[in-house]
Amino acid sequence: MALDDLILFKKAYDLFVWLFPIVGKFPKNQRFVLGQQLEIAALRLLEYIMQAQKEHMNGVLIEQVCDQIDVVRILIRLSNDVKLLSVRQYAQGAERVNELERIAAGLRKKNAHNFSYSSNALEAQT
Repeated sequence: MALDDLILFKKAYDLFVWLFPIVGKFPKNQRFVLGQQLEIAALRLLEYIMQAQKEHMNGVLIEQVCDQIDVVRILIRLSNDVKLLSVRQYAQGAERVNELERIAAGLRKKNAHNFSYSSNALEAQT
């Protein structure tokens, strides 16, 4: 397991720990609608990262992680747009998601390079 894999999981874990008390302060009618979706999306992101780590960060699973990061980003933006987050909370959340995206993009690029390298090695053998 590469260091980037562990950092990605830790950052996603930290995002959920940061989100949990914030969502708990959403108004009751939104806590069980938008808040619950945000928590589920963040938990699903952790699940996808764990699956990707078990499969040694294969390309399909990395794409799934990247897609889930986008879902979390949209839900945080939506929470801000409907005034459930303060400007400061939105800035912090956006920065956390951006950091996750940068790490995942690096893993995607690394994986694509490794795939290209292994494909070239297979072609050379034939």
